[in-house]
Amino acid sequence: MGSVPQASATLEGLRHHNYVTRGECTYVATAELEIEEIRLHVVSSGPSARLYEQAKALKTRLFNSHHHLMAFETALVSSECCMEADRVRILEECERFFVERQALVRLADIKEVRGNGSAIRRFCL
Repeated sequence: MGSVPQASATLEGLRHHNYVTRGECTYVATAELEIEEIRLHVVSSGPSARLYEQAKALKTRLFNSHHHLMAFETALVSSECCMEADRVRILEECERFFVERQALVRLADIKEVRGNGSAIRRFCL
């Protein structure tokens, strides 16, 4: 289990790396950084409406650019930041997607979130 300050420093360093600041990172690598920032904020300061909206917007961008696996992984992250009614819907959508792909780790994540746990905190950096 890592520490939040250490993870934050690592992520900040990556955010300011030459490849990132010059725009030489791939679209997917940039999206991964954004997902990790959301996860870090969930762990460090708890879920919020702002994080939910950020994750939802990222999910839409990923889905529209045909990165469906990452889009559903982002949706799963967003499920930890939203209201219960949205959570139920999001988890059902994610479950359908991940069952078709036999993604057992993600299905375990869904079970964790449905049980009012946190898949993000379970792995906790």
